[in-house]
Amino acid sequence: RLNQVKFTMKVASVALVVIALQRQASFSNGLEKEHNLRMSGRKQDRRRLPISSLSDDEFDDQSFFNETWAVNGPVATAAITDGVLTLSPSDAQTSGWYGSAEGLLISQSMGSGNFVVETYVSVSSESEGLPAGNWHSAGIIVRSATALNSYAHINVGRQGPFTQPLTYGTQAMLTVRGDSDFRYEAAPDDVLSGRIRICRVGSELSLLRSLDTDVADIFDPNPWHAVEYDNDGIGVPSFLAPADLQGDVEVGLMMSRWSDAPENVVARYDYVRFAEPSSTDDCFVEDLTSLSGGPTLAPSAAPVTPSPTSSPTPAPVTPDPTAVPETGAPT
Repeated sequence: RLNQVKFTMKVASVALVVIALQRQASFSNGLEKEHNLRMSGRKQDRRRLPISSLSDDEFDDQSFFNETWAVNGPVATAAITDGVLTLSPSDAQTSGWYGSAEGLLISQSMGSGNFVVETYVSVSSESEGLPAGNWHSAGIIVRSATALNSYAHINVGRQGPFTQPLTYGTQAMLTVRGDSDFRYEAAPDDVLSGRIRICRVGSELSLLRSLDTDVADIFDPNPWHAVEYDNDGIGVPSFLAPADLQGDVEVGLMMSRWSDAPENVVARYDYVRFAEPSSTDDCFVEDLTSLSGGPTLAPSAAPVTPSPTSSPTPAPVTPDPTAVPETGAPT
C-alpha cells in the first residue's frame, strides 16, 4: 500500500509538471499570437496602395471621413462641422507620440513611392486660448506599417516647459524602433496655426512648416521651410529616411496630450491634401495642385449642418516654467 501511495504521488507530481509546461507554452503562444495579431492587423486590414489611392479630404462630410480614415488611439472628439474637423484626445489619460508610446492617430495607408501630405491646423485649449498643458499638440505623421515604433511627425502646439522661449511652436520628431530625436522651433507671436507638410521623395524625408506668422525670406518669397528633427540647425531641405519609412506607411493626423491640465487640447483641421512630388524642390511648392499625379479629389457630398463656432484665434496665456514633465514624455 505504501508503494502504491508513492506511485500515486509520483504520477500526480508528473501531471503537475506537465500542466505547468502546458500553461507556460500557452502563455508564450499567447504573447506570440498577440504580437502577430497586432502586426497582421496593420498589414492586412489596410491595403498598401500607391499615392493615387489616397483621398484628399476637405472635411465637408462626416460619412466620407468615417469611410476614409482609420481612427486609433484615445479619442474624445472626431467631428466635422462647417468644413472643419475638430479633434481632441481623451482626457482620461495622458498619451502622445514619443519613443514606444502612441497617441491619437487618424490615418490612410499607401505603399512605397513619393508623396507629400499637407494640412492646415490650429491648436488651442477648449476655451480657445493657448494650450494649457505641456506637449499639448497636433500635426501630421508618417508611420511604418511593418515596423513597430518607427515614425516621423511635425506638430504645432505647446511644447515642453524647459524650452523657453520656444514653449509655443513646432516640434519635428524622428523615431526609429522606439528611439526618438526631436527639435523645437518657436512660433512667431505664439500663433499656433498654419500649414505643415511631410514629404517623401525616394529615400529622403522633409518636415515642413508655413505658419500664419512665418515671414518669407527677402530672397525667397515662399514661406515654406524645413524643420530638422535634431539640433544641427534649421533649413536642411531633407534627410535620409530610415529604411522603416521608405516602404509601406500610414499617413495622417496625430495628437499628443502628455500632461494633465485644467483644459484639454483641441485641434481644428481645415483639410488634408496629397500630391506626388518628383523632386525635393516639389516639396516646397506653394500650391500642391501644381503637382501632377496626386489623388483624385473626393466627390462632393452633402455638407453637414453647420453649427455656430467661436473664433479659433488663441488668447495668450502665461506658460508655467515650473511644471514637471510626465514620465516618458519628451523633455
